[in-house]
Amino acid sequence: MLEYHGVTFDREVLEGDQVFAASNGSGGSSHSAINFPRIGITTMVLKAGSVNFTAAELAEGVNISTGEQLQSEGKLRKGLMIEGSRYPSFSETNATLTADVLYRFIKKTLDDPHERAKLTAEPITHIYFATESNADRSRPELTPALLMVYSKLLAEDEGRNRSIVEMLKRATPVQITFACAGEGIALEQAVSTIFANHAIGAPNSALVLSVDTAIYDHSKAPNAEVTQGSAATLAWVTKDPKLVEVMYRKGSGAFHIPASDFTKFGSETPTVHGKFSERLYVYVVAKAYEDAERAYEKLTGREADPKYVVTHVPFPKQAIYLATPLFIHYLRHADPALLKEIEGRPGVGPEPRSGYSRFTDMFDATVAAFNRKGSKRMEEAGFKDYIEKNPGLTAYWNWYKAVRENASEEFDAFCKGLNIDGGLVLPGEYGNGYASAKVVMRASGLQGFAKKLSEGMLGQMLRADGSAVIEGSESSYGSGAFSKMLWTEAHVNPAVIRDNVIVLGDPVNLPASIYVPVHENLLLGEAERTVGKGDLIEKDRQLLGSALKAAGRDGRLPEGFKVIRRNGDGTGEYAHVGKRGGVTKLKVRY
Repeated sequence: MLEYHGVTFDREVLEGDQVFAASNGSGGSSHSAINFPRIGITTMVLKAGSVNFTAAELAEGVNISTGEQLQSEGKLRKGLMIEGSRYPSFSETNATLTADVLYRFIKKTLDDPHERAKLTAEPITHIYFATESNADRSRPELTPALLMVYSKLLAEDEGRNRSIVEMLKRATPVQITFACAGEGIALEQAVSTIFANHAIGAPNSALVLSVDTAIYDHSKAPNAEVTQGSAATLAWVTKDPKLVEVMYRKGSGAFHIPASDFTKFGSETPTVHGKFSERLYVYVVAKAYEDAERAYEKLTGREADPKYVVTHVPFPKQAIYLATPLFIHYLRHADPALLKEIEGRPGVGPEPRSGYSRFTDMFDATVAAFNRKGSKRMEEAGFKDYIEKNPGLTAYWNWYKAVRENASEEFDAFCKGLNIDGGLVLPGEYGNGYASAKVVMRASGLQGFAKKLSEGMLGQMLRADGSAVIEGSESSYGSGAFSKMLWTEAHVNPAVIRDNVIVLGDPVNLPASIYVPVHENLLLGEAERTVGKGDLIEKDRQLLGSALKAAGRDGRLPEGFKVIRRNGDGTGEYAHVGKRGGVTKLKVRY
C-alpha cells in the first residue's frame, strides 16, 4: 500500500486504467471506485506567421534597424541555434493565426469518420486559450478567431457544419495569461476537466490553444530582438490519445519565485534582464523537475528515468543550458566515475558546490542569504543585482559552460538521448512564440522521434506493432517566474504523427531591407497596427509583392484568414485567402 496526501491505495493502480478504492486511514473509504482514463493529445496543429527572415537576413535586418553591427549569421546559427524567424504580415494577427489552426482542426476532424465519431462521443466542452499578447482587455482574441471560423464554416456548408459550431458555442472559453507558462497550465486544467467529467459519466474533450507574437524594442531588450517570432497552436485533448499521454497518475511538479525577470508592465513590449533571466529560468525549471521527480518516486516506488525533455525555449540554445544541470544530475546518480573523470579534464575542474550538493541548493542558499540582509530593507530590483553579481552562481554558470565545451561528446550524446536535437528543429525556424514555444518544441520532438524510429534508432523501445511508447517530461516556464512540470508519454508511430501533427504554413522569404517596416509595424501592437490603417490586405500586397513575384507566386498571398481592418469599437472586417490566392470577404455568421 502507498500513502500520498493522506490517501492510501495500491501502487498497481498507477500502471494502467484500473479501478481502486482509496482509504482515508480510518477504515472507511474516502472515495468511491475511481477509474483512471488515459488522457492526452490526439491532434496538434501549428501555424506561424507568413513572413520569414532567414538567419542571415534577420541578422542584417536587425543591424539595419538598430544602426549597430551587433548580429551575425554565425552568432544566430551557432550561438543561439536560430535558423530563421517568422512574423505576421500586415493582415495577419494573433486572431487570424488562431483561426487558422482551429479551422484546420475542424476540417480534419469532420473529414475523418473515426475522429468525427470520437468528437461526437467526447464533445468539446472547454476551450483553453493561452496568450500574453491580448489586444482587448475585456475579451480574449479567441473571440474574433471563433467569429472568423464560424463565418467560414457556415458559408461553406451550414447543414454539415452547424452542429460543430453549436458545440463550440456551448464550450466554456478560459483564457490563461502567465507568459510562456500559460499553455502548460492550460494543458493540466484540460486534463483535470476531462478526468472530472469522465468520473461522473459525462465523457468530453477540450481544446488547448496558444498564440503569441514575441516582439522586442531594441532600446529595452538589445540582445533579445533576434529571438522574436510568432505561432499559434492547437491541441485536441481527449481520452485514449494518439500522440501524447499526460501521466497525471505519476505526479507533477511546480515552483514559483515571484521575480520580475521579464515584464511588459505598462508596455506593448517587454523589458528583459539577460543573465538574471537565464539563471532564474534554469533554477525555476530545475526546481519544478526535482519536485516532480520526488512525486514520481513516491507514487511509483521507482526512480524517474525520462527519455525526452520538452520545455519552453525563448531561443533554442536555452534548452541546452537547461540540459546541463540535468546532465550533471544524471552523471551524479548513474555514472559518478565519468563525472569525476570529466572534472579532471583541463579547463573543467571540480564542481563548485562549496558545501552544496547541486546548483539549485546553491541558488536556494543565495535566496536565503538575500532574505538575511539584516535590518536593511532590500527593494525588488536589488534581487536582480544580487543574483547577477553573486560569485558562487557565476562560478557555477561558468563551470556548466566548461563542461559543455570539454565534455562535448558525452554531453551531445546525452542531449540526443533526450531527443533535444529533434525538439529544436521547428523552434529554430519559428523563433520564440512565447506561450506557443513549448508546443512547437513538442511537435518538433514528435517529428524527431518519428524520424529516428524510421531510421532504426529506437530499436530498444519498439513494441510488437513497430511503434514505440516513450516516457519523458514536459516543463513550462512563465516569466514571473513559474514552472510547471508534467510527466508525459509519447506515442511514436510515424504514420500517426504525420497525420496528426499538422504544420501549416506558406512562408514568404523577405530580404533584410524589408525587416524595418515589418518590425516597426509589429512594435505598435495588434490594436494600433490594425485599427484605422486602411485595407491591410492591400498593404500586404505592397509589402510582399516583389518577394511573391520572385518566388513565382504571381502575387498570391499566403493561404489563411486575414484582417481587412479592425475598428475602435471592437468590430472588424475579415477575409479568407484560398489555396489559389483568391480573397473571399467573410460574411459574418453565428
